[in-house]
Amino acid sequence: MDSFDLVDDILRALADQDRRLALYYLQKEGEAEVEELARQVAAWSDEKPIDEVTDDELKPLIMEFRHNHLNRLRDAGCIEYDERTEVVRYKSPPKFLEPVLSVLAPFEHPERN
Repeated sequence: MDSFDLVDDILRALADQDRRLALYYLQKEGEAEVEELARQVAAWSDEKPIDEVTDDELKPLIMEFRHNHLNRLRDAGCIEYDERTEVVRYKSPPKFLEPVLSVLAPFEHPERN
């Protein structure tokens, strides 16, 4: 994969707010189980405390993470995802990713704006 393809893959992965919120969380925590990650993203998206996210709200987002978001982030090299254990790791992301997230975070990260 050449650098142009990598940049395109990362930008496509970052085109979704839930994926960006997941990356902000993983930057801080290093790793998380899919349900934990989805719960935090749901809380940030709905601007409410994490303990107020219901299972009914969470189920569709977990499915979206399992079948879409995590694959896109993994394919772009942003995360490692073990489908067997359902653990997501922010490990050795492309150098291009961190500067892009640091530019976006002040505008949309719930803990930085």
